[in-house]
Amino acid sequence: MNSIVKLFESQESFRLLFDLSYDPILIFKNFQFIDCNPATLTLLGYSSKDEFQEELETILSPEYQPDGERSLDKAKKMMKNAYERGYHRFEWMHLNKEGESLYLDVTLTKIPFHNKNFLFAIWRDISKQKEYENNLTKSEELYSLLFDQAADGILVGVGKGEIIDANKSICDLTGYNKHELIGNNINGLFTKNELKDNPLRYDLIKVGNTIIKERNIVCKDGRLIPVEMNTKILEDGRMQALFRDLSARKAAEKALVESEEKYRNVFNYAPLGILHYDQYGVITDCNQNLVNIIGSSKEQLVGLHMIEDLNNNELIKKVEQSLKEGKAVFEDWYTSVTGEKTTFVKGVFKCIYDENHHFISGIGLIEDITKRKKAELAMIESEQKYRLLFENASDAIMLMNEDVFIDCNEKTLELFGCSKKEIIGQTPYKFSPEKQPDGKKSKEKAREKIKEAIQDKPKIFEWVHQKADGKNFYTEVSLNIFDLHKKKTVQAIVRDISERKEFEQRIYETIIETEERERQRLASDIHDEIGPLLSSLKVYIESLNPKGEEAKQIYIKTKLQELIKETVDNVREVSNAISPYILNKYGLEAAIKSFIQKTENVISIRFKSNVKDKRFPLKTEIVYFRIIKELLNNTLKHARAKNIDVNLQYSNGELQLCYKDDGIGLDKKHLSSAKAQGMGLFNIINRVNSIQGDYKFYENFNGFKFTLMAKAEKEEDKKS
Repeated sequence: MNSIVKLFESQESFRLLFDLSYDPILIFKNFQFIDCNPATLTLLGYSSKDEFQEELETILSPEYQPDGERSLDKAKKMMKNAYERGYHRFEWMHLNKEGESLYLDVTLTKIPFHNKNFLFAIWRDISKQKEYENNLTKSEELYSLLFDQAADGILVGVGKGEIIDANKSICDLTGYNKHELIGNNINGLFTKNELKDNPLRYDLIKVGNTIIKERNIVCKDGRLIPVEMNTKILEDGRMQALFRDLSARKAAEKALVESEEKYRNVFNYAPLGILHYDQYGVITDCNQNLVNIIGSSKEQLVGLHMIEDLNNNELIKKVEQSLKEGKAVFEDWYTSVTGEKTTFVKGVFKCIYDENHHFISGIGLIEDITKRKKAELAMIESEQKYRLLFENASDAIMLMNEDVFIDCNEKTLELFGCSKKEIIGQTPYKFSPEKQPDGKKSKEKAREKIKEAIQDKPKIFEWVHQKADGKNFYTEVSLNIFDLHKKKTVQAIVRDISERKEFEQRIYETIIETEERERQRLASDIHDEIGPLLSSLKVYIESLNPKGEEAKQIYIKTKLQELIKETVDNVREVSNAISPYILNKYGLEAAIKSFIQKTENVISIRFKSNVKDKRFPLKTEIVYFRIIKELLNNTLKHARAKNIDVNLQYSNGELQLCYKDDGIGLDKKHLSSAKAQGMGLFNIINRVNSIQGDYKFYENFNGFKFTLMAKAEKEEDKKS
């Protein structure tokens, strides 16, 4: 144990103080931890000093302090300050054993001993204090937010009405800005007559009463605005006045008084049936639309007692309810008094009371919703039919929003081998491998497809899904968008096309194999049939020994020999192009080098490979050779490139090809067009599919880039 600790232990009083202190105490030497008291362990939740010291370097503090500075850097800075100044106090965030944050007030004191400086650290837990401070700050921010954004105008005053604060709404209402209001007396917002005839009772406010009264305030432009003024005294002695603009209400009241005739027109021609009844439940008036809905004349209806004379039990119950409770709402089939008409109606009965809450009269609003009700019933029936089709469909059907699945049918559970609980709430890419065959991540590509569907772009595509047991399988997915509960919902119809893909794969393989066999047959025929004939012809010409016109005969013989040699060379080149002799005899790397040598006088080609003389299945070698040849031809024809890089590597049982040029490249639009129109890309994709490889065309690359990776077992491994 260090000498300072021994010193402390020799001083029993200090050790007692150190061990029994309620505040955590720690000792450091040269920025290194030396010792701590039990209070430190208790605060942080450690059972022993050894356990504490073992994890001290990793979890004592978060990576960053609340001010954004790294804890490690800041700790050294704080300790350096204490060493230089002899004392330093600051706030710090620590982590306890459970990873929970603790706010501490930290005091560092430098203690010299034996020509060495030690730091004596005392912690005080201020987490609760911080919590209170944060809550107070939030409370003040909330009050300020409510004050500033309140719809009613608010003034805060002291004394006999001196304004000390004003919100935005009172400024908007009066036309004054905040600085023009603060410091002035509230009486400046009223006329002398208003102050005289309708004074504010400060005496009542000061004893705790809330005064609500209507007054007229004067705006900056001189306009008078009627307001409801609500004034009370706050707990701190300030007065608060709320101003609610009554202009609209006053205008409405005036309009109501002046427009009784307009109301009568509304009453008579409203699309709803309207009736009035007295406190006894007797109908006193009704409009024409009610007559049309009920199927009785106004004369027949007025004077009827709605409880005693009507024959609709549900209607009678609602009238009784309204008379007892003041309001009732109902929907029901209604048969007219004469029994001639049946409709489905929605009704509201509401009682009208005087200021003493005495029942005066009632009003009933009746709406004919027969068409809507029939539509709802038809919709329910339609939904039942949809659910029947949904659950019994031969394809998997899944409903999702942009984030998660919200429903699926039984075929989905069968297809993926999951329960419904395992699907609902999961993301669309949950049941897919990490990447799709084109190399794109399933997560990104799924979001792209859903986004395209929402934008009403083509939305039928092939996808690789993954069953619950981890097995991948091919599907055809159709996405449709519709509104469900006023939200955009995606319907995905998923069909298992694994058998079709296997059949297509066999077709690809058959096409490639047939093509190669035909190439080999044709090359063999050219080599075996035409080649010998040309060679024989050359021999016969050389055996000619013409007499006479010797110079002319020699010239003809020479020309024939040149033509035959050129023909033999051309036959050899055509035969090699159809079925590469070097590929068959020496392997993939040698064949690629041979082809590049014939092209590198046109363009700079860098070729790297670790394949050397390794041999792979013939189909794999042919596919890679044909693809590289096709890519080189495309670059020469279309790319306007100056350099080509071909990298062929064999590693961990996989043959990896990376082809790049510095030409004009292909963006997404041109890539789609190229696949559709040719450029050999369609043939490349078919060849890749024949060996079940993974490929990628890079869009918006600085030039053109293509990668291919496929399993390729070496021939010697197969033999062993």
